[in-house]
Amino acid sequence: MKTFVALLALGVAGLLVGTATAEDKKKGPPTVAGKVKAIDAKTVTLEGRTKEGKEVAPPQTFDLAKDVKVTEGADAKTLADVKAGAAVTLTLSEDKKSVTAIALPKKGKEGK
Repeated sequence: MKTFVALLALGVAGLLVGTATAEDKKKGPPTVAGKVKAIDAKTVTLEGRTKEGKEVAPPQTFDLAKDVKVTEGADAKTLADVKAGAAVTLTLSEDKKSVTAIALPKKGKEGK
C-alpha cells in the first residue's frame, strides 16, 4: 500500500511539472489582433468588434513605444505602411499599455 501511495504521489507530481512546462511555453509578450481604425505617430486604435449588429468590444487605443518595430512577414516596414483597415497583430509591453511591435500579414503573390 505504501508503494502504491508513493507511486501515485510521483505520478501527480509529474503531471504538475508537465503542466507548468506547457504553460511556460505559451507565455510570451501579450498580443492583440484586429483592424486598424486610426494610427498616428503616437497611438494606434483598433476597431471595435460587433456581432449581429451589436458592439461586443469597443475600439481600443494604445500608445506606441518610441522604438516600435513594424514588420510585414520578415520584412521591416515603417509606420507609414500601416493604414486604416489593415489587419495587424500588436505586441504589447508587459503592462499592456504600449505597443512595442506591429505585424502586418505578409502579402501573397496576388497582392504584389
